[in-house]
Amino acid sequence: MNYRGLNLRKIAPKVLLSEFSKGSLGKITNRDIKDLMALIEQSVDAGIYCAALNAILLGIKIDYRKTFSTIRKKGLFRYSKYNQKKCIIGDLSNELLVLDGELNFLDDKEIKYLQSIVNLIGLSSSFAAIHRLIIEEIKRFSKNHKKQSLIKTLLAFSDFLFLTNHVPEDPSDKLSIKSRTKEEIAEAVSYLIFFISSRQEIKAQDTVFVAGEYITSGEISRIILPVCSMIELKEIEILIESFDYTCLSNGEKLKITPPSEDFDKSIRLGYIRSELQIGSYVDEALHIDIIDSAPSMESLIDAIHDGIGEDIKFYYKEDFGYGRYVLEFPEHIIDILTERVFKPNALFQEDLMYLSVIFKQQLLTIDDLENTIIRDDLTIKEFMNIRRLFSFLLSLYRKKLYVNKDTISTELLVKSLIPAYQEEQFYDLFGRITSLKKLDTFLDIMCWEQEAENLFDLQYNPLLYIDGLFLIPLNIFSTSNAIRNLYASEHKNQGLLINGGLEPLSENLYNSFSRIGILCLKNVEFSNGDVDVLAVVDNTLYIFECKHTLHPINVYDMRTTFDYIQKAELQLDKIKNEYESGSLKMTIETKLGVSLGHIANVSYSIILSNKLFSGNTQKYPVRHVNELTNIIEEGRFKTNDGIFSIWQGDSMTSQDLDNFLGTNNAALNILYESLSVTTLSYPLTIPSIEMDWYYLESEVLLPKVKVYTNSLRRMDIVQTEENV
Repeated sequence: MNYRGLNLRKIAPKVLLSEFSKGSLGKITNRDIKDLMALIEQSVDAGIYCAALNAILLGIKIDYRKTFSTIRKKGLFRYSKYNQKKCIIGDLSNELLVLDGELNFLDDKEIKYLQSIVNLIGLSSSFAAIHRLIIEEIKRFSKNHKKQSLIKTLLAFSDFLFLTNHVPEDPSDKLSIKSRTKEEIAEAVSYLIFFISSRQEIKAQDTVFVAGEYITSGEISRIILPVCSMIELKEIEILIESFDYTCLSNGEKLKITPPSEDFDKSIRLGYIRSELQIGSYVDEALHIDIIDSAPSMESLIDAIHDGIGEDIKFYYKEDFGYGRYVLEFPEHIIDILTERVFKPNALFQEDLMYLSVIFKQQLLTIDDLENTIIRDDLTIKEFMNIRRLFSFLLSLYRKKLYVNKDTISTELLVKSLIPAYQEEQFYDLFGRITSLKKLDTFLDIMCWEQEAENLFDLQYNPLLYIDGLFLIPLNIFSTSNAIRNLYASEHKNQGLLINGGLEPLSENLYNSFSRIGILCLKNVEFSNGDVDVLAVVDNTLYIFECKHTLHPINVYDMRTTFDYIQKAELQLDKIKNEYESGSLKMTIETKLGVSLGHIANVSYSIILSNKLFSGNTQKYPVRHVNELTNIIEEGRFKTNDGIFSIWQGDSMTSQDLDNFLGTNNAALNILYESLSVTTLSYPLTIPSIEMDWYYLESEVLLPKVKVYTNSLRRMDIVQTEENV
């Protein structure tokens, strides 16, 4: 191809397009396309306007899909990518739209995308202003709080919010730190620690003293809130780039709108239902015999406090005018606890309660504790054993705080929160309960070091190692979803599946059909792929594409789930074509040993292990695996008023499955209809940005549920001749 001989920095775009239309640029090879995509990325990143515009135009003409896929997946048109760099993406988008007005080469989807980029051009100055504000606040802290550590102060503030289980006052008030969630603040703290450490080398002496007054006075909001806003603006960029949200302008304000109202609701409902479900999982766990019979960490702490509490020192300590409370264990107490508490493999009630939620979410069983290797030779159970020591330290510390609560001020408390261990001390303590190799593996996963190139996230890496010193925000570590985050960080490790075999979701679904005697198959291979699970119910063939996905904790995780859905759609397209051609049908008949001549309908669905996107907003129905297995095996609908059957008869039929997978899913429809909406404003931009936010009100939901359950048959009343 002769485009390599063209000077893309100088040739006029219309001349380039004319040459292309004449066919004078020669034959196009795959190598040419690959190099052209790299050229687009390089020229946009370097801010070389004419070369970038011409390279994009060539890409559009040569491989339209790949060009915009490259722009979106590489994040080339995000303003946040060009903070402190020359940014040309607003002008590029505008000129592409102008040229399209004359030459008509863009489809509606990309026109909306580029128009959104043009409308968001003010983000460039917003990101720059936030960057300057952060630097100014770092300098101000250094001037006003000499010899005190901003990093440790930020950690202490975030850990304090987890200790007190901070609940936001008004999530719509973006300018109040009291209205931010503890998770949002932890994310902002993570960014700031990474930002500070990337600009200067941090020494151990720079992580000693917490500026308590900076926290209690509210000054800390000056640096936290702008970062929270910056993170939200970055998330808006991802919504536009990856989920086809658009940015509309009325001249005074910008409005972020979803591809459809139900699409937006499917996301919000996923998060809402996941939070509500955790309480249900915990309630179920309370009735499990194995948990009732297990020892309690809380009881152990009480016994230790009442028995040998005086030997464990919790006292006020002051060095160089800096006071805080410290917790110290005599050597003989550590030895006793190691041998009697931490070396035995028995799990505490608190461990089992925690695992009961994780197991439900990750589709694990009790056997997976021993069998599932996280990395190297560290199993989930060994990870839990190390985690238990952190939980023990936190529980004992909280007990001491509670006993002394009347004498400890908030300022003194935050100064006392983050224990720090010299490397030798840390290995001496934690090396008592596990091998050095396993402890190193644990730290490789859970600990962040200043030298690490990866971005820091407190919820993934709740341990910090700085210049030979371990900083441990115990409250964040003990309350974070560590197992879920392990799966996220180790998602490519096949050991996290069942011995590298069929993923748990597919296995669970297949077993669910098998247990009630439904004709079914799993992992059915054909020439163009495979079918994860299929089942024959009455005169319908059900085909399920299964994706084992983690519950997203941010928009980046959410994008991963959405990518899985899009891949599942492509796979179902292949399966559908293969079945309709007849070849897959014959393969299924051979494996089942029966004819499919009676099949009148074929149903295709995507099954996930998290609740986001559940509904019918995608090409194929998207449902959660636990809800599907409930329909298959039990057909239960549980409320505070009782347990009801959603089956039409005494057992599951194809009509029940069709109702569940189709638009007649009454339970799901009630949730969609019960969502209320408010408008969130993001004021740190010019013009300001608004976006709708859906939430669930029990006052709206419960009456609808009551009407629905009144039409169902109760399952929790034993029927006798008398009450019949």
